[in-house]
Amino acid sequence: MIKKILITLLIAIFPITALAQVDFNLDNIFDTYNFVPSRVELQGYQMIWSTDTYTPYEYKGRALPSIGSDVIVEAIVNTSNGSPSDLKYSWFIDDIFQRSRSGYGKTKLKFTATRPGGSYHSIRLQIFNEDRTIFQEKTIKIPIASPELKITSSPENNYFSRQDKSPLVIFADKQNALTAQPYFFSIKSLSDLSFEWMFEEKKVNSSEYRANVLNLNITNKDTEEIIERTLNVRVFNKNNPNQEVYKNINLLID
Repeated sequence: MIKKILITLLIAIFPITALAQVDFNLDNIFDTYNFVPSRVELQGYQMIWSTDTYTPYEYKGRALPSIGSDVIVEAIVNTSNGSPSDLKYSWFIDDIFQRSRSGYGKTKLKFTATRPGGSYHSIRLQIFNEDRTIFQEKTIKIPIASPELKITSSPENNYFSRQDKSPLVIFADKQNALTAQPYFFSIKSLSDLSFEWMFEEKKVNSSEYRANVLNLNITNKDTEEIIERTLNVRVFNKNNPNQEVYKNINLLID
């Protein structure tokens, strides 16, 4: 019936000669309403994560998030007969549904770590289609670290000849370079950190060119014996007061 009405309307609008020159088929027009798109198939997926925390260039391990740092989790999705954007993604952080970060094609999750060092964030991802004939779920745990500080010493500013054992041995009447190596601070460069050094309860200044280096020169040592002193350093993130480290270092002065 509907097809007859459409034919009548077309004849009323266009001359028969014009209709004869148009290549169309009303059956094809109606078939488009019955078109069924190809169904995407989910072959599997994995979740990978990264964070914005700093580590020294010689560090061989993985950068870990600390409180206040940004974390990005990405789903690497393998599909056939369609695209990963054809599927729905429901993200959960510590079992709390992230509604604004979920939906079609939402393969990435970005969040700020809020838990202290030594704990973890649990990230759960559900991937499914509209009628849930496809459904897969996985959970990963992302460990949270505390910012750390490693102190190394090297003679005569030779930064490539370092000792990092404790206590540190330094020499009187020589310039000793003490380097504070930060780990797991959420920074873009060392200039985002503040280094405060104390030696024998007196504030001492960092190197003019490198704030994480203290050039320490012990003079007037009045004994041939090795003496022990304490060096204190406080390091904090200028942009995130939650990221802070205090460290005491025993020095053996020869």
